[in-house]
Amino acid sequence: MTDGAKSWQARLTLLTMAHALGSLHSISVLALAPIIRPELDLSFAQFGLLMTAYSTGQVTGAIPSGMLVDRVGVGRALIASHFILALGGAILYAATGFAMALFALLMMGWGYSIMNPGTARGVLEWFPQSRRATAMGVKQTGVPIGGVVAAGTLAVAVWIDWRDIMLIISVATMVGGVLCFYLVEPNLRGDSAEAPQKSSVFSGIVKLAKDRNFLMLASSCGIFNVGQYNFFTYLTLFMR
Repeated sequence: MTDGAKSWQARLTLLTMAHALGSLHSISVLALAPIIRPELDLSFAQFGLLMTAYSTGQVTGAIPSGMLVDRVGVGRALIASHFILALGGAILYAATGFAMALFALLMMGWGYSIMNPGTARGVLEWFPQSRRATAMGVKQTGVPIGGVVAAGTLAVAVWIDWRDIMLIISVATMVGGVLCFYLVEPNLRGDSAEAPQKSSVFSGIVKLAKDRNFLMLASSCGIFNVGQYNFFTYLTLFMR
């Protein structure tokens, strides 16, 4: 640990929890697809667009989220992430049709876009180089943990309305956001003094865009995600 003032176990637990709660939202929507789609009178294509909105939120929020983490610090950024996710879940809870549901998933995407840079910076700041990969691996287990819990929501929907399930998830996410106050450095409002200027940020992006190896990696990941999202989006809808 680079800072003994706060327990590294508590910090790593909160980073893992953040990923679990983040993935819980979108994967629950996928698991509950057979119920949500007819309830909101959506076509199969419209339901697919919900996940497009979620991905759009992540794409459009990724760079601003990284800049936010640099400016306000890990703790404050993760608090914002949790509350944006919770707001998205609450909007879906109240959704009466396609438009509201679309905006809800977009909001969830924006919220989750803060998770990756926020938790990654937490690992880089709070763990020594010799333990960072291990800490990164531990906190990433939050994603499948959230997926395991989300997969059970369809079974729970036999007894609890899907809207109430989303409300419970939103409340749990707000509680997680409150817990993230533990990660806020009391005498440090981010690293605004050390944060890169906008010009250096965008020049760095341009430089990356010209890197052939980076483009190949990004393209291959994008192609993989196309198949992955198609599979998970329509799996429960077409299972009988």
